[in-house]
Amino acid sequence: MGKLKVFVFLVALAMVFVSFPTSSMAVEDVKIGVILPLTGPTAQYGLAGKTGIDFGTDEINAEGGIKALGGAKIKIVFGDSQGKPDIATTVTEQLIHKDNVALITGTQQSGSTLPTTAVAERYKVPYLVLTAVNVDICNRGFKYTFRSKQNANRDAGLMVEGSYAIGEKAGKIPKTFAVVYENSEWGQGNAKLLKQFLGEKGGKVVFEESYNASATDLTPLVLKIKAAKPDVLLLTSYVSDAILMSKTAQKQKLQLMASVNGGGGQSDPTYLPAAGDAADYEFSLAEFDVGLLRSKKWVAPINAAFKAKYGVDFMMASGEGYSNMWLIKDVLERAASIDREKIREAFVKTNYTEGKALIMPYKKIQFNEKGENPYADETFLQAYKGKYYIVYPFEIADPDYKAVWPRPGWK
Repeated sequence: MGKLKVFVFLVALAMVFVSFPTSSMAVEDVKIGVILPLTGPTAQYGLAGKTGIDFGTDEINAEGGIKALGGAKIKIVFGDSQGKPDIATTVTEQLIHKDNVALITGTQQSGSTLPTTAVAERYKVPYLVLTAVNVDICNRGFKYTFRSKQNANRDAGLMVEGSYAIGEKAGKIPKTFAVVYENSEWGQGNAKLLKQFLGEKGGKVVFEESYNASATDLTPLVLKIKAAKPDVLLLTSYVSDAILMSKTAQKQKLQLMASVNGGGGQSDPTYLPAAGDAADYEFSLAEFDVGLLRSKKWVAPINAAFKAKYGVDFMMASGEGYSNMWLIKDVLERAASIDREKIREAFVKTNYTEGKALIMPYKKIQFNEKGENPYADETFLQAYKGKYYIVYPFEIADPDYKAVWPRPGWK
């Protein structure tokens, strides 16, 4: 009888251990934390990113979830940063300790991404940057932070590179520049890089000034730009201030060779309708534009399904969210685990050359020792009559549109 009791105890003990799934066994779902400004002054970016994340997650789950984890579904746990770094930091702590997420992706702003990645690093939680481009995010020796998109070096570099390339092609090379930017971490960092790249090209900065993105009147700033008479305005802005800047420039008849924008507010789907003809001939950066459907025809049906659901084409923020979700699926399949260390190792070994994460104009996704993807890129666009056209790099430029440089005079 004693031996039987021992046997029953051992069997019961074995069943207990079997009943607890290990990190590499089938699980019901995989919790992923997403930090975005879903309310507050920059909510339009967060909500756009959310549509891409939701759309990608629904696709992944509908196609069988994470097969290496027994078909586990991805469960998104959203945290609203309200666009405030301190709140974003608190949200990160909650996602890690309360929700026990396997990894995090976010945020929309560099000012929030810098502290939230630091929190994730402290607790050894993998973090995939969503939209932020500040170079310092991946320059701190972190082991758990990864960014598949380009950083601000490429943003600023392309603003300068595109200006010179298109100016040279048109026979009107710019010589003088105004550097104007909203005064957050993003704007300040981009301005510093712009001046660096202009210096390398021999460009002269004849005016520089920052402003508050919540400003309601930019007339004094535009008048100062007008007095400095730069050939090109290099602008880093969010959406409401971008609209205000364009309309004020139109009202004050600010004459330039070109206005080149950093792709922040100008990439928002509300920008062109709100700015109207004041946006005509402006140049801007974008990681995703529907013009890319010519070179990536497999994207067309995905974009069509997205538009049927949300009423708009993919834009930068939604495209980034969608791309990140498919990259996360790839990482989880290779990790075959919800263990954070194994997920980090899978990020490090990423060599993504084919799949839906490449909806963005990346040659591939692979991370260097800093966690950056050196194969990320974006496009240089010109606005005309409520639509953007790809004008640079020249090899992917829209064949039905010729860049207008210099900008015509105001009507």
